[in-house]
Amino acid sequence: MEDYLKFKYTHEDIFRLFVDSIVPSICETAAFQRLKGISFLGAVERTPEYSKRRNNRFDHSIGVALLAQYYAQKMGFSERDRIAVVVAALLHDIGHAPLSHSIEPLFAERFGLDHHVATEKILRGEVGLGKGLHSTLSKYAIDADELINLMSGADRTKTGRIFSSPINVDTVEAIWRGGSYVRKQFFHPLSVLDAFIECDFKTGSIVDRFWAEKHSFYWLMIYSKDGVAADYWARDRVGGNKRLAPDDFYLTEKHFMCKYVAETVSKVDPVEVSIKVRHFEVDERQEVSCYDTLSARYKVVKSKKSVLLHPPKKLESFRNSTLLLI
Repeated sequence: MEDYLKFKYTHEDIFRLFVDSIVPSICETAAFQRLKGISFLGAVERTPEYSKRRNNRFDHSIGVALLAQYYAQKMGFSERDRIAVVVAALLHDIGHAPLSHSIEPLFAERFGLDHHVATEKILRGEVGLGKGLHSTLSKYAIDADELINLMSGADRTKTGRIFSSPINVDTVEAIWRGGSYVRKQFFHPLSVLDAFIECDFKTGSIVDRFWAEKHSFYWLMIYSKDGVAADYWARDRVGGNKRLAPDDFYLTEKHFMCKYVAETVSKVDPVEVSIKVRHFEVDERQEVSCYDTLSARYKVVKSKKSVLLHPPKKLESFRNSTLLLI
């Protein structure tokens, strides 16, 4: 299992690692190939600190699907259920916008369009980008609405709990991948999944450590000054442009940046921003008796944080390899 999970996957890896032929077929569609051009963490990956350690939604999605396949095999799922959870995991990020969460709030505010809405439109073939993928799903008799139900966390049976639980395949792969940014190997995802399957949630378990490491990663990267600044200035550059259109949501970052090549930040003075943050805490007093009680032990506490941001040192255009110089 040493090479079961990787930070980068080749065409050969996809054929070698997956059991079901539908996976390579999906990976060849235009909608999935687009994910190679969608950064995993968004604008922060284009700052000097992290520009050489980029990840994308393509490789992350394959990793999540591999975890789902591992889970399905360990649980002894039928072929139908295995394919359903693997395909849902593979396509869970299919609707991400250019620069992922960094730019998405602009589309949500103006057009009511976020990655959940976009995912449904793509899976149902309601937008041009999704036509080929929808055709592939139909060819294999995969119901888009069933996938959407799994991805949303609405299915809380043993089939869907790897999406609905706080300990889910998406976040497990994401935090493991996040270690590549901070040059730290947090844990092995398969060990977390094994503990999840075995209901090993006692104090000091690898699941407890994973939840603590998730908190650490968020505060080292997402809520760091660089992370907050990258998101803010990226939105600032695009936010004042009246040409922004719903179809831009489905572009790759390369094409998105070319369209907004002349954009520069609108402000030149420092600005204090308030952001919503989450704390991931383990409540050791709470013993887990079943999967439905996991959220009592693995808590998410929301609060706000103020950050003083300075404009980029150089008002660079999107065409440059480093979007923001903070």
